[in-house]
Amino acid sequence: MKVILLKQVRGLGQIGEIKNVADGYARNFLIPRGLADMLSSHSLNIMEAQKKKLIRIKNIELKNNLQEIKKIKSKKFEIKAKADNKGTLYAKITSKIIAEELSRQGYKIASQAVKLNETIKKVGEYKIQLSLEGESAEVIIEVNNKSVA
Repeated sequence: MKVILLKQVRGLGQIGEIKNVADGYARNFLIPRGLADMLSSHSLNIMEAQKKKLIRIKNIELKNNLQEIKKIKSKKFEIKAKADNKGTLYAKITSKIIAEELSRQGYKIASQAVKLNETIKKVGEYKIQLSLEGESAEVIIEVNNKSVA
């Protein structure tokens, strides 16, 4: 039976792909769980509309991220994290943590845009590269010890 995948199915394929699967697998597993639909002109039209919508949303997000990167150039940000007396952090600072902190301060930057040259494991200042689709900016992240009360 030919089906069109509505969601990513591990070991089978990505969203929108047309696959030939066993009838029982399609009827008893994929279709009831909303992972796939029988291939028809109607289901193809729905998938094309969803793909176009997804591409449009990704383009808008990319455009917004590029604008944010332009605004953020050469700024300095502070991140507070728990550390011992020697300045070694209990947990390393990741690109996701940096993106969340920038978001808290009003800059919507995707974590994929944050490029770390080194892992941040100690208190101090670090130069971080933000780059996406040819646009890049360098920001300074100052990691300070969060005082435990």
